[in-house]
Order: sequence, then structure tokens, then C-alpha cells
Amino acid sequence: MGQSHTHTHSLFSSHSHSHSHSAIGEDAAAAGGPAAVRVTLLGLAANVLMAASKFAAGTALHSQALLADALHSASDLIADAVTLLTIVTAGAVAADRFPFGAGKIEALGSAVLAVALLGAGLSIFRTSFTELTGVKLDMLTAVIGHGHSHSHSHSHSHSHGDHGHSETTDPRAVWIAAVSVAIKELLFRFTMRVAESTGSAVLVANAWHHRLDALASVVAVFAIGGGWLFGVAWLDSAAGLFVAALVLRAGWAAGRAAVLELVDSTAAVDPAAPVEAARALDATLVELSVSSRGRYTSDDFAVRRIELLKSGPGLVALVQLRVRSGAMSAAKAVAAAQYVETELPKTEPRLRRVVVSLVDKESPADKEKDKKQKHS
Repeated sequence: MGQSHTHTHSLFSSHSHSHSHSAIGEDAAAAGGPAAVRVTLLGLAANVLMAASKFAAGTALHSQALLADALHSASDLIADAVTLLTIVTAGAVAADRFPFGAGKIEALGSAVLAVALLGAGLSIFRTSFTELTGVKLDMLTAVIGHGHSHSHSHSHSHSHGDHGHSETTDPRAVWIAAVSVAIKELLFRFTMRVAESTGSAVLVANAWHHRLDALASVVAVFAIGGGWLFGVAWLDSAAGLFVAALVLRAGWAAGRAAVLELVDSTAAVDPAAPVEAARALDATLVELSVSSRGRYTSDDFAVRRIELLKSGPGLVALVQLRVRSGAMSAAKAVAAAQYVETELPKTEPRLRRVVVSLVDKESPADKEKDKKQKHS
């Protein structure tokens, strides 16, 4: 078990005590654990197989849509590698070097994936918009680079400005794209199921990568099928703009959430969590008075402040308790703090770490609160 204790005794005013009730293994579980590793490896293997098969089929069947989709599947290997590295690293760091856990590593991984999503979205948008309107977005090209200017949804050759094919696309290419849709949608569902059960933000981001890949392959199906059946050359580009909007929206949401967590903003915490944590803290203090058999009473402590910070799938609680009894010894107060830090996470499982500070001075807000309680 990993524990950390800090004591500075000027009675209670500057006393701070922290207790980590979990070992490194629990951090691994918080990062997603073996289930997260398995589903990420499954996605990695699927992307390798699909990239190879799409490239081979695209070359043999003269399908630019499949060739572009193959390049995208290959680029997604980076996202899978980042996800896997994040999960493994978050579960293997030393507890003494990361007293609040390794949840921020997961947020950092989510931020990297968000940047990848935004880059892919801008690339799709630039290519689709240019091919649909003929207007070149030179500034956007400079931002994303020429090396990432392929679209997820090409059904035409990059070297032709008239949206034509150098060779006729074999309609059998539709089946390859359709199989890709089915595989990526299944990967999305499996990954999202593990992400929801573990609360892993980086798995959520990777799951949406799979869903967006499925949508990109849907576009390829329409582009190949529509182009072959109806000769609608602009369908690919119009659908590409739609996919670009979805990719950019997902990237923005994932990036915003990751940044808010990295800077310890309370906006990253579920609005209902502070209320539930305060309720759990009150219940823990009541249980303290009951289990102590009179050593403590429900009036010995007042909750002065409780703040929650998001750290990966879990939360860190910063609790400030005011000691109402001036006659209480420091040892007795510290014992109560230890009890709260140990028992509160059992009442509210999302709390991975609890830090309790003890004070013996009333603030004006405390006095007003006590006055209202006496009159009620």
C-alpha cells in the first residue's frame, strides 16, 4: 500500500495530512487496466490488417478512395500507439513520485489524440473544399502541411483537376470499404464499452477515432458506388465536408476537456460530483461519530470547503475541516482526518485521493453558517 503523510503542528491552523489508500495497481485499474490494453491492441491489429488490405485492393481495383482510406488507417496506428502508451504508462508510474496518481498522463494522451483529430479534420476539409469549389486554401495547406493533404474520402486522383479517374474504378472496391465500415463500427462499440466501464478519457477519444474511420469508409462506399452507378463526381467532396465537420467537432471536444483537466479547472469535473462528494463526506463524518462510540460527536467538525480536481477517470478531493472544539487535541484531530481520508473513497468510489486540512479558526462565512444553523 502506498501512503504519504505530512504534518506541521501549530495545532490545527496549518496542519495538512494526506493519505493515499491505493497502490500502483489501482492506478493501473484507473487507467483502464487489462481490458483497455486488450481493446487497444485489437484496434491496432485491425488497423494494420485494414491498411494492408485496402492498399492492396485499391491498387488492384484502381480505387483512389481505398488508397486514401488505406493511408488513413495507417495514420491511425499512431493514435493507437499513443493510446496504448498512455494506458501502460499511467499504470506503471511510481506512487511516491505521483502522489495524486497518474491521471494527468491520460489527459496528456487525450490532448495528443485531439490534435491528431483536428489535423485530420482540417486535412479532409481542405481537400474536399478545394475539389468541390476549385478554391485553394493556401493558408490551411501551410498549417497542416503537404504531407497530410490526403482526404479520408477520395474517390478520384490527386493529379487530376477535372475530378476524373486515370483508370476506371472496379465496383468490387465497394465491398472492401463496406467491410471496413463494419469492423470499425464494432471496434467503436467495444472500445466505448470499455471506456465507459473504466472512465478512461483516452479510450473515449480512441473510440471516436474508430467511429470517424467508419464514417470515412461510408463516404468511400458512396463515392465508389455513386460514381460508378450515377457518375456523380462531386458526391465524394460533399460527403468529405460532412466528415470533416464531425472530425473537427470531436477533436475540439476532446482537446477542450483535456486542457481543462491539465490546468486543474473545476470545469472539467461533472457538475453533480461536488454535491455527491459533499453528501458522502457528511455521511462519513456521521459514521465517525457513531463508530467512535462517543469519542467524536457530529458537532466536532464543520465542512469548510471541498474541492474536486479531475485526474484521469478519478477525482482528487481537497477537503478543509474546521475543528469546532478548541479543547480537541492535535492527535485526536489527526486521527479523525485519517479516518475521513481512508473511509471517504469507500463511500464515493470516484475519489482516488483525499487530502484533508484542519483549521480551528472561523471565517466570516463560517460564523454566518453556524448562526443560520442555530436559528433553524
